[in-house]
Amino acid sequence: MKNSIFKDREFLRKTLVLTLPLAGQSVLSTLMHLISSIIIGKLGDQIIATNNVATNIYGLFSMMISGCITGAVILQAQYWGRKDSAAIRKLMTVTIYLAVFFSAVGLLAVHLIPEKLIMMYTKDTGLLEYGISYLQMLSYSLLPFGLSTAIIMAFSSMGRVKVGFQMELMNSILSTLLGIMLVHGFGGIPAYGLIGYAYAQMISRVLCFAFSVWYLFKNDSVMEYRLKDLAILPEKELLWLYIRTDYPVFASDTLMMLVSMIQTIIAGRVSTEYITANSIVHNIWMTAALFGMGCGKAAAIIIGNSVGAGDLEEAQNLAEKYIQLSGIIALSVAVTIYIIAEPIIGRYVISEAANETVHDLITPSAITAIITMYQLIIGHGVVRAGGQVRETTAVELLAAFLVSLPAGWLAAYKLQLSPALIYIILRLDKLITAIWALIKVRKKRWIKNLLVTQ
Repeated sequence: MKNSIFKDREFLRKTLVLTLPLAGQSVLSTLMHLISSIIIGKLGDQIIATNNVATNIYGLFSMMISGCITGAVILQAQYWGRKDSAAIRKLMTVTIYLAVFFSAVGLLAVHLIPEKLIMMYTKDTGLLEYGISYLQMLSYSLLPFGLSTAIIMAFSSMGRVKVGFQMELMNSILSTLLGIMLVHGFGGIPAYGLIGYAYAQMISRVLCFAFSVWYLFKNDSVMEYRLKDLAILPEKELLWLYIRTDYPVFASDTLMMLVSMIQTIIAGRVSTEYITANSIVHNIWMTAALFGMGCGKAAAIIIGNSVGAGDLEEAQNLAEKYIQLSGIIALSVAVTIYIIAEPIIGRYVISEAANETVHDLITPSAITAIITMYQLIIGHGVVRAGGQVRETTAVELLAAFLVSLPAGWLAAYKLQLSPALIYIILRLDKLITAIWALIKVRKKRWIKNLLVTQ
């Protein structure tokens, strides 16, 4: 094979150099959630379901923040291909202000209408007892999360991914240790139960934000961001370019989180046991898929740098190699799910019905994991980062709202199919997006240098 990844050691080296810290970031984040969910899981089905619902609501607002930042990162990666650090600083300033705005939106929403938000997911009013206070406390983590993410992702766009790993390591250690102490009590500290984990999250996020600020002002010699840059907004052309680039990314990430919410709502209307099972399977899936997720982020940086530098032929060669790598990673993820499933499930204290549902969902999660790896690496890491932002958004949203969600609703409510089939049907949009992205790359119709108007 002419473009075999095994013959290109430089490609593998460069991908691994970026992927390992990014995957490590995800490993730490997921390990933290896995450990925390196991700690919370000792409290029973009701608490697991409450945690899952509240986390999904929190995730919607955090995804809004991430959506604003992701669009900037696509541009920042291309600007770094030109070594234009001034434009990167200006874009980071924009994301900082937007992080503040959407954090305020989330904070207000969960304090003004918490019952409505929670009851969208489930008909079980018992979840309100712990859910409201837990969700409201979680919301205080939004601002430090958003600000630190804006800073760290700007560095990542320039290939400086180790700082993100360091921050996530700090967050994982703090969240885990504080979670253990505050949920169950330790050394004279009272047991706060579920809300103790929200306290742990808030404290660790604040400290991580402090770390990112320290790194930005004391340990950075590349971007050279200063406090005065907070007052320097992008010129009209750059701001308009950011808006054109980010609004489809923001819409895609936010609406896809909404899709995830609707999927959880459909699952929640089936039974509380299904919510619990879906939450556990999600943790298994995330643990297995971490390297692939990191590879998708690494691909976005490498592709963005190549396109921004104007080396379009190299970008196409890289894309074809990522297709090969996606296949290897996808199969590895599916096998890993089967290997780690039982040890993880065994750590939970759940009802027999929930346990049976979890086991029913293992094979569907392995199948959809294969598809999702292509969607993340080729759809997001290559095609979207290569400039096809609006097109990728359109395909993802149309596939979700015209195919997977209507079909999932029909499968759950009208046909009353098995949990395994409902799980697969609700994720058909990922299959459609993956196929579309592969076709775009094969036909060489995906590269768009977003900076050509500059």
